[in-house]
Amino acid sequence: MVIDFVENNENLSNNDIIKLINEGNYQLFQVIIERFYPTILYYTKKYCPEDCQEDAIQEANLAIYSAVKSFDESKAS
Repeated sequence: MVIDFVENNENLSNNDIIKLINEGNYQLFQVIIERFYPTILYYTKKYCPEDCQEDAIQEANLAIYSAVKSFDESKAS
């Protein structure tokens, strides 16, 4: 059921998904994480030693969560 909900909303823009997340649809956070995961993985492999890459990925996910929660579309460019 949750998977269907996420799959049906994958084509939305990041701003639309963030708006829905902030309205209480926290399942969509998975879509945001999946969109940015390749970038996170690239930079953690490039700049972090192997033994701390997992921690860096978790920190990046927390940073994304914080950014989503504090996002204000009226201030975005």
